[in-house]
Amino acid sequence: MTSSVEYAWPEKLRYTSAAKKSFNLLLPQLAAVDLDRTVPKVEVPVYFAVGRYDHMAPSEVSQAYFSTLVAPKKEWIWFEDSAHFPQWEEMEKFHDLLANKVVPETQS
Repeated sequence: MTSSVEYAWPEKLRYTSAAKKSFNLLLPQLAAVDLDRTVPKVEVPVYFAVGRYDHMAPSEVSQAYFSTLVAPKKEWIWFEDSAHFPQWEEMEKFHDLLANKVVPETQS
């Protein structure tokens, strides 16, 4: 995000504070969600874009859900040089994923 031209520096500086506040408010609700039970199946393709160094959402947790999720197509995509935000940390690769894989494979 810090290298993004879409955000001004004051917005970038406030981001950490806002993210921390959101995290503290939402974590109890998020921790109570059981996706295996509430969303065991979807009718659309699913793509998991996962940062190799993500310690906020460890890949073991998402991998467990990914392995049980039933979907017409599902794909696990590693972002080797990212943590929690591959859309900012590997912008070109993320854009390429969306433009050249997700969009073409999900157009009806």
